[in-house]
Amino acid sequence: MNAPPIVAAIDFSDSSPLVLRHAAYLADVLNCSLLAVHVVESSRLQHWKASLLHLEKATSDLSEVQARLDALVDEVVENANHEGGVEVETVVTEGRPVDEIQALVAEREATLLIIAANDMTKARLGNISAGCVRKVDCDVLVLRDWQGGAFKRLMVGTDFSAMSGHALERGAQIAALHGAELHLVHVMYPPNKDSWGRVREQALEEDATYEGQCHERAAQAMSEFVNRHAEALKGVNLTTEILVSDLPGAEMTYYMKKLDVDLVLIGTPSLGGLESIFVGTNAERLLHDAPVSVFATRHHS
Repeated sequence: MNAPPIVAAIDFSDSSPLVLRHAAYLADVLNCSLLAVHVVESSRLQHWKASLLHLEKATSDLSEVQARLDALVDEVVENANHEGGVEVETVVTEGRPVDEIQALVAEREATLLIIAANDMTKARLGNISAGCVRKVDCDVLVLRDWQGGAFKRLMVGTDFSAMSGHALERGAQIAALHGAELHLVHVMYPPNKDSWGRVREQALEEDATYEGQCHERAAQAMSEFVNRHAEALKGVNLTTEILVSDLPGAEMTYYMKKLDVDLVLIGTPSLGGLESIFVGTNAERLLHDAPVSVFATRHHS
């Protein structure tokens, strides 16, 4: 099996079985292996060791975690894998979770990481999942723990760039695998506002003509964008929508709630170092505000 593995980040929370099930399903249909990884945070391990009455027990901590990870994989993946088609490897390492996961992704040349959102408020991404989206150089699927089973309704935001084209093609793959609807959404800037967000002062007739032209251009750009990816979209139930707002991230968050979307796909650039702190203002807001699972696709320009 020569295809790059799918990496599943496991933290032993209630979301971990969901992460493993999704990862195993995709590994099966994509005919690749699965790498289940747990990172023991250095600071937590040091605290644990310092608190023990019998310090010799500290040396067995990682082996105990390894046994626990193996048992979880046996329970969730192996029991569901009746034909034994998914090859699973487990890894336990120590360090900073985001850095260790990125190192494994790079070492194994993985193209997909699956991780739980794990935010206690159930409203935003947890620190580790958000850090992985910023720093790990592959596509990242962030799962909400209340979303089990197949996805039914997907949404892709587009600005007609190559980056959002990659997100659309990923969305088409997932929609085909799950038999889901795929909604392609573009948010155009309000024609009646200037670059500062102020309402433009124009004659009514001129204003109406200009607004109509803007909508026509956006519709034409959407049509050309879909045509560029027609091959990937074959057989997919696709709907397109053009919205108007000067706050694209907020508008898309509102629209996904209206559609009852359960997965949103966002194109993000391939970044490293200090640049990885920011994935783009609109993408960053959508990543945090989306109340559903998020698939951040990494585009290598």
